[in-house]
Amino acid sequence: MRKRKETSFCFTTLIGSFALLAAGFLAPASGGYAGRADAPPKPDKGEYKWESPKKGWTPPTRKELEGWKWADGPIVTGHELGAKRFAGKKPPLTVDQALELKNDSRAANERILATLGMPPASAEQVDWDATFNRISPGAPSTLNPLLQSSMYEMDILDLLSSNPFLFDWDFKAYGNGEFIVSWRRNPMAEMVLLRDDLYWEDGTPLTAYDIEFSYHAIMDDRISIPSVRSGTDELKWVKAYDAQTLVFFHKEPLVTNVWNCLFPIIPKHIYSSGLTADPTMRASEWNVYWNLHPLSSGPYALTKHETKQYLILERRENWYVKDGKQTRAKPYIKRLRFRIIEDTNSALLAFKKGDLDEMRLLTRQWVKETDDAKFKAHGIKVNGVNWGYSYIGWNQRPIPDAPFFKDRRVRLAMTYAMNYEELLQEIYFGLYDPGAGNFHPTSWMASPNVKPFEQDLDKAEELLEEAGWADSDNDGIRDKTIDGKKWSFHFTMSVPQGGTGDRVAILLKEDLESIGIKMEIKMLEWATYQQQTYEHRFQASTAAWGTGVDPDTSKNLWQTKMYDQGRNYVGYSNPEVDELFEKGAREFDFEKRRKIYQRIHELIAQDQPYTFLLFRRDFWAFSKRVRGFAFSPRNPFGYSPGFSALWIPKTGS
Repeated sequence: MRKRKETSFCFTTLIGSFALLAAGFLAPASGGYAGRADAPPKPDKGEYKWESPKKGWTPPTRKELEGWKWADGPIVTGHELGAKRFAGKKPPLTVDQALELKNDSRAANERILATLGMPPASAEQVDWDATFNRISPGAPSTLNPLLQSSMYEMDILDLLSSNPFLFDWDFKAYGNGEFIVSWRRNPMAEMVLLRDDLYWEDGTPLTAYDIEFSYHAIMDDRISIPSVRSGTDELKWVKAYDAQTLVFFHKEPLVTNVWNCLFPIIPKHIYSSGLTADPTMRASEWNVYWNLHPLSSGPYALTKHETKQYLILERRENWYVKDGKQTRAKPYIKRLRFRIIEDTNSALLAFKKGDLDEMRLLTRQWVKETDDAKFKAHGIKVNGVNWGYSYIGWNQRPIPDAPFFKDRRVRLAMTYAMNYEELLQEIYFGLYDPGAGNFHPTSWMASPNVKPFEQDLDKAEELLEEAGWADSDNDGIRDKTIDGKKWSFHFTMSVPQGGTGDRVAILLKEDLESIGIKMEIKMLEWATYQQQTYEHRFQASTAAWGTGVDPDTSKNLWQTKMYDQGRNYVGYSNPEVDELFEKGAREFDFEKRRKIYQRIHELIAQDQPYTFLLFRRDFWAFSKRVRGFAFSPRNPFGYSPGFSALWIPKTGS
């Protein structure tokens, strides 16, 4: 019954990352409460109260903790990690040679990175007054770190925040030497001693009580924050014993326990009474204001935000100076200006004009639009590995009008219908790797048995027939009777605006039509798209995920219980996968743990809750004046959140 396609399509831009984009409004800090002249009146509702520890358990006393067996955890700073990465290495090229080298191969790319990615040899090389012009492809809807839901918000909040822990490019956990002075470990707890020179932007000391408060706010069910709560809810309790002494208590010994301690921190003196008045954290004038006017605890502070236009962050002196003495490494760049440019073509024009110092490039731009004189006069291009993947998700517990994708055979048919050769070669110029499940092939948890799919329309039709979808009325569309009702295989794919989800959807739509399936494409604004996804109000959708620091962090995509409390938006359920994720977090033997996640990789690939389209590489343009880019599976900006490795040399250095 197949109707072969007569035309082909060639698409040229990336699937947009899964993000919520909406307008926000921030004003410069000046005067008033906590330094804000326009802050509304503070609610007079008393301090926020949280529940006591569960019956039958109370946190140990300090004296009792002294009797526990502790081991010291490693402590470093972001700058020390950078020095470690390049220790003993010499650049293979001169700077001038690297700036002029054409990046047309992996070998050339590595030589450019090894030369221009170096940290400064001395403080005299750095232009400490430099402004770095970054791009934000979307406007943040909030700058409350507990409410963040997009990579655009995360990019900014990473610079406004700090945390007791950090990780390197291999996702090894460390105590953050810019935040704590000691880290003591026990299978059931992490004890940290905070530095006594931590301050919020308004000068209020940042203490262990802020972190204790933040934990309890995150765990308050009245606040809808599933992405932040996931992982944090694995902790048993967080207790501040004094202003500097903090203990994270675990429910059980897990290899992943330290990652559960990486939750965001908010200022208690701002949000405590605000939560009492408005436990949703979203409704009151006070909370709305502070959600959009954040107090920084990190190396930079937000000084200005023009809605949908730009944000300016400036280096915060009371982050690295106390009583006139430098106490931390001074951030290399004085000012970060984020221009909000959603259109990728407009962004590249702005880059070529010199208005931007960096931008992520689409594959089309890398191949066809970055070899002209204007680009070469201002910039260079580099790329690195990225463990993120793009996919099409099939709703398996759908709204009542979409009983299509619960059957594994139907999902497999969808996967076999996709023309991967055209997707990768025609659309992405052969620069991306084919999708092969949820773990990147170079990652330690990937199974060698998981291979990319290839298009096979005959196999797709065979699977649909097995699942009972046939064209019984000869109208050209397959149908099936389910619970006494006849259904025509006619569904809608939700696609966020701003990427190429629509074009990838068209590519699939054409092949589905050739095997008797009709698909509509519904374009949605980011905010609407994500809200419908949260609420599972879609039949199929395109999206992309980045990588977490450990495979356990992805369980909120796949475990059955995460349908209501995590990010299992497609309603995937496999009891063996559920059990394996629990085992993986409890297995301390690395090789045994690797096998657990390899089995998860295999099962998800077999079940195809997503059609895994491709693994991305990160393609980036930087102005010629920028140094220090250091790619990891996350991005090229630094080794961990809160630290930027980028620096700008003095003219002539």
